[in-house]
Amino acid sequence: MEALWTLLKSLAPVLYGGIGLLLLITLGQAWRAYRRLLRAFFRVEREMAAMDLVSGLARAAFLLALGLGLWLLVGPGILTPPSTPPVIPTPASVPSPTVPGLRRPTPVSSPSPEFPRTPSPSPLPLPSPSPAPSPSPTATPTPLRARCPDPNAQIEFPPPGQVISQPVALIGTATHPAFQFYKVEINGPYTGGQWVTLGDIVRQPVMRGPLWIFDPRPFFPQPGRYRLRVVVVDITAREAAICEVPVIITPPEGGG
Repeated sequence: MEALWTLLKSLAPVLYGGIGLLLLITLGQAWRAYRRLLRAFFRVEREMAAMDLVSGLARAAFLLALGLGLWLLVGPGILTPPSTPPVIPTPASVPSPTVPGLRRPTPVSSPSPEFPRTPSPSPLPLPSPSPAPSPSPTATPTPLRARCPDPNAQIEFPPPGQVISQPVALIGTATHPAFQFYKVEINGPYTGGQWVTLGDIVRQPVMRGPLWIFDPRPFFPQPGRYRLRVVVVDITAREAAICEVPVIITPPEGGG
């Protein structure tokens, strides 16, 4: 335990600097999320900006608590003077007394022993290079498919894998014998892997007609693979039927 405390105390300046840098980055992200929240026009943008703001503030609070805990544990780490080892006095050399008429003995150098020479090892044969393995064939990508097991909830357009670069109308069916309402949701990189409702709920059933006008422009900052789905809710507030279709959102060429 003492060794761990000593290590933390020696690394305290580095830890404080790292925590401070992460805190500045986190506060910057929270500030950008707050600015996005003020400028948001769509409901999805406001929800995502609010989520980013709350997450940034939570990370900043955690970093502050971590820095305070480190301060209380090891202190500043740079203001404590290092302990200096005690200086051991060097004994002074005392000159030996000289006797008149007495000659000092001449030191005799002993001959250095001779060792037999070690024979140099013979070079070993190098192994022959083995043939490189042949590359494995590239795996075929899995095709995108819709998941619509219930005929009461169907999306006929866009088809699975459709590239969406401009507003499109979702065509399909949303009905049920105990129909209450239906809603259109999206899941993808911009939503952080969570289902987010587009706009408001619709309280009129639809049979093979327009379900929703989907505008992909709010999701252009994070293009890629998304999933659209229509969810039919019955009078017991149960999700009675769901149809899910994968699509690809990408900005149009030229950024228009």
